[in-house]
Amino acid sequence: MKVKTRRLMQEAMALSIPPDDSRSLVLMPAYFVVVFSIFVQSLTVDRVIRMNGGPPVAPQSSAGR
Repeated sequence: MKVKTRRLMQEAMALSIPPDDSRSLVLMPAYFVVVFSIFVQSLTVDRVIRMNGGPPVAPQSSAGR
């Protein structure tokens, strides 16, 4: 929850800058950081669950399709 709030705050602060050339200089890196952090978290969530004693996640097979 805390990370989600930080992302929203980052986007809100970037969008609060008056629309001119400097706004795009702040907005693009802000969106990049948000997308990158979501991507990295999606790669590591399985490992974190397994390290904390959660059930192993079975890989999905495409043979049934």
